[in-house]
Amino acid sequence: MSLNNNTKVHALDPVNHTNEQTLLNIPYGDLLKNFTLVNVGVYDSQSTAATGLFYPAILGVMGIVKDITLKGNGVELFRYNRVGAQASMEILTNSNATNEDLSRFDLLNGCNYSIDGNLKDTYDYGDSWTQTPIAKDYHNRFDDVTSDTVNSPTFHNMIRVASSATSGPAGMIDLSKFISSLGSLVSTLPPIHNLQLIINWDASTGNFYQPPAGLPGAATTQVASPSYTVMRPRLLVTEVLGLPRLPYYKLPLMQTIIERKVIPAVANGTIQSTNLRLNAFNGKYLQNLRFFNSTTLNSSTNAGLEQWMRASERSIAQEAEVIKINVNDRPLLPPGGINQPASKMSYWGSAFPALNLPAAAFYHSTVDMSGGPGHILTNELPRGGGGVAGEGAAVITGNYSVGAVNVGRRIERLEVEYGRTGGDIAQQQLTFPLLVIGQTAEFLEVEGENARISH
Repeated sequence: MSLNNNTKVHALDPVNHTNEQTLLNIPYGDLLKNFTLVNVGVYDSQSTAATGLFYPAILGVMGIVKDITLKGNGVELFRYNRVGAQASMEILTNSNATNEDLSRFDLLNGCNYSIDGNLKDTYDYGDSWTQTPIAKDYHNRFDDVTSDTVNSPTFHNMIRVASSATSGPAGMIDLSKFISSLGSLVSTLPPIHNLQLIINWDASTGNFYQPPAGLPGAATTQVASPSYTVMRPRLLVTEVLGLPRLPYYKLPLMQTIIERKVIPAVANGTIQSTNLRLNAFNGKYLQNLRFFNSTTLNSSTNAGLEQWMRASERSIAQEAEVIKINVNDRPLLPPGGINQPASKMSYWGSAFPALNLPAAAFYHSTVDMSGGPGHILTNELPRGGGGVAGEGAAVITGNYSVGAVNVGRRIERLEVEYGRTGGDIAQQQLTFPLLVIGQTAEFLEVEGENARISH
């Protein structure tokens, strides 16, 4: 399909598709970087109006992506993995507006809620919408299986899994939003031989949400063994026609590198400090760093949290957390480093857009600031106190504490000192993988049939 004399849109079907992997061959040519996957999602024939099988609230269809790889002539050019950590940060710092089918048309605000002004007069919420927002859904609002008809919008902004490949919602993913190389310094990719996009899927039950039996709003029929089938996606790419072919290309771009470091266990009340040497960034120009305190544990203390965050999306706030960074044997941060939630939020804001979450997510314990309208941290439940545990801002307290700093230097030696004090809950005592995510400046070189990434 040609839109005009200069561009041509290719709608590409997979050459191979299973529940584990999809392989797409991309035509040789000058391509715009706006690669878009459509018809992304899963289905389960057991999903009906009487069952509650949902996509994860924050990730949507990205929750079924395990990793994405772009190869040229058999050489790996770009790779996107650790999706729970990376995609949640990307989605929570923008509107995700291109993913309309499984997101909202509006900007998100506060724990993935949307505000419905028409409901404000129905319930007495006062002036503080940051404390007690109500859901607004444009389609598939899940209110037909709730046990409380007055408070039916229980599952805010969550979309039910389709019952077949041709019914129900499917998603759309703008890959340039997630793969930093596609969203970076160049507008087009040069012609690359044997260009392939490989998507590995993870449609395991733990990546979705089913309200536990007995929870207000839970399904009347629980699905004992959900079985999700990945839909067959298509890839839309735009080719620019008529550009002169060059024998050699060297294009600047940004790559994302993730280094995983293990923080050892610590006893309750014990001060801990761990020195980490990061070698993955040596010899590269490092633009910024992000820190994600990953966990493999879903919440065992509050079932309401599962409604908002799966384990792969959670970055657990640690008590008395301290992050100090040395770049080329010199401190990057002032004395003391990042040593409180407020400074962690401030440094994040200097490097990336603000996160669309209540500030409670950064704090390691609940802070009650419910003394008047306009405050963002609260122990109060929504619906004037008539809701259920897990629906207030307190449910996400300490469950999304991420850090970021600007670096802007070529790295010869990079060290991080990570400190914490063992808290009074298990996830502030257990060992955990600290993901250090950095954006580096690199080059895409293409010569003849050969393509490679260089520094």
